[in-house]
Amino acid sequence: MSDRPSVNGSNPVDVEDDRYKTLFLGAIEGVLVADLQTKRFLYGNPAICRMLGCTEEELLRLSVMDIHPKGEVAAVLAELEAQARGEKTTVEVPCLRKNGTVFYASVSTSKITVDGRECALGFFSDITERKRAEEALRASEGAIRAKLAAILSPEGGMETLELADIFDVPALQRIMDEFYKLTNIGIGIIDIKGKVLVATGWQDICTKFHRVNPETARHCVESDTILAEGVEPGTCRTYRCKNNLRDIVTPIMVGGKHVGNLFLGQFLFEDEARDLGLFREQARRYGFDEKEYIAAYERMPRFSREQVDVVMRFYREFSDIISSMSYGKIKLARALEQSKQAEEGRRSHLRFIENLDRVNQAIQEANDLEKMMRNVLNEVFKIFDCDRVWLFYPCDPDSPSFRVPMEIAKPEYPGAKIFNVDIPMPPDMAQNLREAMGSANPVTYTAGTEKPVNKMTAEQFGVKSQMMVALYPKVGMPWVFGMHQCAYPRVWTHEEMRLMQEIGRRLADSLTVLLAHRDLQESERGMKEAQHLAQVGNWNWAAATDTITWSEEYYRLYGFDPAQRPPGYEEHLKVYTPESAARLDAAVKRNMQTGETYELDLEFVRKDGQRRWITARSETVRDDKGGIIGLRGTAQDITERRRAELEKERLNRDLIEKKKELENFLYITTHDLRSPLVNIQGFSQNLERYLVELRRLLAALALPPGPGRELEKLTSRSIPEALSYVLESSRKMDGLISSLLKVSRIGRVEMKPETVGMNALIKNIMDSLFYNLGDAGGKVSCGSLPPCRADLAAVSQIFSNLLDNAVKYRQKDRPLVVNVTGEVKGDMAFYTVADNGSGIPAADLEKVWSVFYQGGAAGTSGKKGEGIGLHMVKLIAEKNGGGITVDSKEGEGTVFSVRLPAAGEGA
Repeated sequence: MSDRPSVNGSNPVDVEDDRYKTLFLGAIEGVLVADLQTKRFLYGNPAICRMLGCTEEELLRLSVMDIHPKGEVAAVLAELEAQARGEKTTVEVPCLRKNGTVFYASVSTSKITVDGRECALGFFSDITERKRAEEALRASEGAIRAKLAAILSPEGGMETLELADIFDVPALQRIMDEFYKLTNIGIGIIDIKGKVLVATGWQDICTKFHRVNPETARHCVESDTILAEGVEPGTCRTYRCKNNLRDIVTPIMVGGKHVGNLFLGQFLFEDEARDLGLFREQARRYGFDEKEYIAAYERMPRFSREQVDVVMRFYREFSDIISSMSYGKIKLARALEQSKQAEEGRRSHLRFIENLDRVNQAIQEANDLEKMMRNVLNEVFKIFDCDRVWLFYPCDPDSPSFRVPMEIAKPEYPGAKIFNVDIPMPPDMAQNLREAMGSANPVTYTAGTEKPVNKMTAEQFGVKSQMMVALYPKVGMPWVFGMHQCAYPRVWTHEEMRLMQEIGRRLADSLTVLLAHRDLQESERGMKEAQHLAQVGNWNWAAATDTITWSEEYYRLYGFDPAQRPPGYEEHLKVYTPESAARLDAAVKRNMQTGETYELDLEFVRKDGQRRWITARSETVRDDKGGIIGLRGTAQDITERRRAELEKERLNRDLIEKKKELENFLYITTHDLRSPLVNIQGFSQNLERYLVELRRLLAALALPPGPGRELEKLTSRSIPEALSYVLESSRKMDGLISSLLKVSRIGRVEMKPETVGMNALIKNIMDSLFYNLGDAGGKVSCGSLPPCRADLAAVSQIFSNLLDNAVKYRQKDRPLVVNVTGEVKGDMAFYTVADNGSGIPAADLEKVWSVFYQGGAAGTSGKKGEGIGLHMVKLIAEKNGGGITVDSKEGEGTVFSVRLPAAGEGA
């Protein structure tokens, strides 16, 4: 050991001095030094080598992981990490010897420095015997508890008890010893497993020979158990055991259960011949000393059969007496235990009722949600003497966060300091919530067990034990009610869990009532605000008591004082104008008599003189038998809407008048413009004829070349060109005036609605377009069209224009296809005219209805028209009570949708 390293801690120590040798080499405890980084051993004293069963050289080739079972390595490495942080630790761990056997050691470790390296110094004490003793004690305690349960519990099974648990064996042994002195007859009491509990007067041949040899001993046990089976209670059986000795057995019964046997033996009957040859052969077979074995056989007692019968009757009666006494003791013990349990149950139930009464009082004393929760938590805090009680919301494992609306805690164990603040939900807490919601009973969690407290609760709030139960009020989401123990890991009793569950039920019921009350108050406030915003008030009239109630907004609408009772019906009618009052009175009476509801727009005068309008609605209130027992209704202020409607009506009237004026102006203007236009066209045509005559006359004259060329230019080019411009412009002006006249006439023509058969009408239009469709190679398909009710000529003009446009603006590179469909929706008939033509650019879709809009696109085969066709179609459709819309995609086609009044049933 001359090469040992120097060891330096807080006080440097040289390994070669006497103090080192005294402390380490001669220590009873094992000493190990391990490098904290590599986990390999740098030094071990002789004591640790003996413990591990290896040499020092073998030890220095090992590491920490090599001397512990695999399942313990992680825990040992965790201890080394603690030592690396400078902590001193003491643990009890299993260790592996070189031969693979395990021993237990108590290891105290600390951090030291060896040659500049951080190391762990450990002192090992072998505690294997202590561990075994503890395990044996635990096993013994478990067996004792099981026996006590069998004896004391009313449900305890006798089959779990052994004979030694029922009889006072030492006392019986003393009695049997005294009886043997009187009778000289050996007796044995053996349980059903063959265990000898009481034995007196047993012969040497049995105790020194048969019970010693393994094979003959097995015969003894078989005789004591198997051969003794089937003996009826109260009877005896005489038999020869497998070792050829005579025995008599009678069963021992306790509580109707066979728990053992009473034996009389080993003996021979007086009239029974001795068989020395048989026993000499047994001595040779089993290796007994023949001389001593035969001598023991010779010493066996002989009894008469009468003597044996008398003794067995006595012992049988004696067995019944001690069995009855033993069973009586058990019954008495059970009765006492039942009485004790009943008393404890009564006290427990009384405590349960008293605690629930405290909680009930706490609930009843509160009239709002917060006070009720605080009262209940205060009482629970006192009843359970825990460190913290709390309410948690919502009990939703899938929620990203939760809140703690209320908690009460001891000062040294504060909880969530800020209430009603969202806290992120960790996964293990979410799992706790799932378990609480999946259990009909409270769930518990305790540090260091298979069900530990979730990490956040344990670390942030120092909780060692937790009990909680899910609450299901009938309003809103579930809650969680729980408590914490922080000072120590608490084991919650069955009584505590039962009390917690019942308190949870009552708390859930109270939450239902108070949450519903809170929601009702909020709903009432919301309704008042909504009525105020919507300017809607409501009223109720109960016929039985002739009482009327108004909402606050109803008072406000009419300008009455909410502090006063509502006026009577007759008094209330006076606020309306006479016409409105008469309509309202008639509607109310019909409502009361027939149950017919009403909805009326009424004008009234407020107390302050303002004239306003309301929409009044009412319905009847009926009893279970359908009888009318009252009315209820609403009134909504529509003054602004009514004023807007009146203003709209005035504007519409003005618009109609202006439109008529415009149409008249347009008609007169276009009519007056046509007369001078006709003159312009006529004189222009005369000028053309005059020009022809002028050219003829000039040709007959012999004019000089210069003037002749100038006149030729004027008469052949300049004047004809100017006249052509005048004529073209006049033709355009004529077309424009004609179009304007058509538009003006539409407004002046009266529509004469009649039932129009649409299929026949479309067929007539298609016939008129026969040649045009043929030139276009077009096809028009028409489904079953519903009839409409409109002006026949107007409808014909609408669809003629649409189908003509489809032909005109078809796509040159593909055959024309037009589909006409129709259906009835409500009181309107809807028709579509869809083509696969050139389509309309998106930017022009809103322009198609304008006067003089001229469509047409590249690739179409049509020419531009006057530009009033679709404008006329829209005017005609609207004048017949309908309308028209368009949808189109350029290059794909156009769909016109026309709506007209339906013809109705029977048309």
